[in-house]
Amino acid sequence: MAGNLSSALWPAARKASQSDHELFPFMELGVQLLGGLWSLMGSMTSLASNSSAVLPPELEREIFELCARSWPVQIPNLMRVAHRVKHWVHPLLYQTSIVLCNHYHNRAPTGIPPISIETVASTILDDAAFSSSAVRHIFLSSCRDKDVATIATVLAACTGIENISLLQMDNTWIPFLALLPLKRFYGPCQSLIPTLQPSDVTFSHLTHLELLDSIDPQDTDTWIAFLASLPALTHLAFGDYRVIFLCFSLLHTCKNFRVLIILFSFSTQLTRRDHTYDGVLS
Repeated sequence: MAGNLSSALWPAARKASQSDHELFPFMELGVQLLGGLWSLMGSMTSLASNSSAVLPPELEREIFELCARSWPVQIPNLMRVAHRVKHWVHPLLYQTSIVLCNHYHNRAPTGIPPISIETVASTILDDAAFSSSAVRHIFLSSCRDKDVATIATVLAACTGIENISLLQMDNTWIPFLALLPLKRFYGPCQSLIPTLQPSDVTFSHLTHLELLDSIDPQDTDTWIAFLASLPALTHLAFGDYRVIFLCFSLLHTCKNFRVLIILFSFSTQLTRRDHTYDGVLS
């Protein structure tokens, strides 16, 4: 049927394009696309009617992986389809890991299944090779004291983490963070600064950094030296508007910066602005 439709339309399209080429410049292309679409629909109908038809494994895997990446929360259901599907999509379940303490479960981002500390300890850490290759992006919520050691173990095992978000920092995590190939970091860095030396490769690949620290004006030189030591850093964000005093010196020193953002809440910080910085803000 598709062939008949294409052969029927083509002479008319050819005649129309020849008689009025300027008016119908894309007629031939349109008919070709229509004929191809009709052929594809015919092939799909034939495939659906053949109960023995099987998709090539490469195409089947592409479909399931695309579905898993588009809808991560459904990965546990996809894993039940078949053993081969579980093998394909299981690593994607942990590629972006939202590791939460129990009392934070209701605040998990939508669309990504959260993983409890207990699940991390019993699942991810069972296979060191899997952990190091699967986990690429991780969010760690504020944790309880009893979870600090578990998180240190997670950071030690998941050596492929490139993007990390921490709502708190513990000094026992610093040696493991230093070994990660981090490109994006969101969290407090105050405790990291004293541990870094000019020869360290820590954060050497970091391109995006958002700081949760409150910075004392007396520590300006220390922070500028720290930020200037990050050779790949191009995007920087502060979570405290009062760092405005730091920005001019920072931009003058760090020539690689492309984006500098200061985040604040209109409902709180702007209405309670410290007028000490009015001169700088103007």
